[in-house]
Amino acid sequence: MDRYAKRYELKDKAKDFLDGNYTPLIGGILLFFVILIMVTAMTSIIEAMVQVSGSAQALYITQLLTGALAQICMNFMTFGFAFVCLKIACRQHVFFADLFYGFHPDVFRKALLIALCKYIANKVCFLGSDLLSRNFHWAPGDSLDLLQLLYILLARLIGFIIYIPIALTLDLSNYLVLDFPEKQSGMEIIKDSFRVIKGHRKRFLYLQLSFIPLDLLAYLTFGIGYLWLMPYEQMTFALFYLDLMHPAKKEDTF
Repeated sequence: MDRYAKRYELKDKAKDFLDGNYTPLIGGILLFFVILIMVTAMTSIIEAMVQVSGSAQALYITQLLTGALAQICMNFMTFGFAFVCLKIACRQHVFFADLFYGFHPDVFRKALLIALCKYIANKVCFLGSDLLSRNFHWAPGDSLDLLQLLYILLARLIGFIIYIPIALTLDLSNYLVLDFPEKQSGMEIIKDSFRVIKGHRKRFLYLQLSFIPLDLLAYLTFGIGYLWLMPYEQMTFALFYLDLMHPAKKEDTF
């Protein structure tokens, strides 16, 4: 009978694997923040230029496009972290260039498809709350429309309920792309992700939620703590994937 590792076992194992391997991941996180700042600044400038034109429709379309660009950049960096963590878990030598493996010709289209699917799923699931929020205006001194606010919160809650299982599945897709390079179709990878994670979404969600206290502590350090926390999270998620694909037998230990 298969035995899946518990959360604390995955986290302890992640710490062991990261011992002596933090350097490339911390370097990657610093690069990630630099790229994120550059992309955010660029998208803000573009949106400001469009806003000057006074066209609300043009601004909305621009925000969709710039949001897609930001999501793609973040997913490609996450893809690189996944590749490095899998190499560390398999005790292979890691290079800084591995962080850019998502741009490799063999995987670029698949990584791009996953990023676009994640962005589209996010926009579709939260479309209702976004539209309601666009019509919600409140300033200090104004009367608060509690009913409209309740509708926005309800729509947001429904969006989360629908989006979270999809996001968890697409997060797993990055590892499948790396683990099965012979699969040529990105849609085939995504279909496999839904099959592999079936029955394990709750475990994956609880694992991600278990990092919230550390996320809060890292936030209180003005973001410096994320240099160590993000590698720890990514390594744990990679080990979750490996454990999901190759669970130990009940009598074995992880």
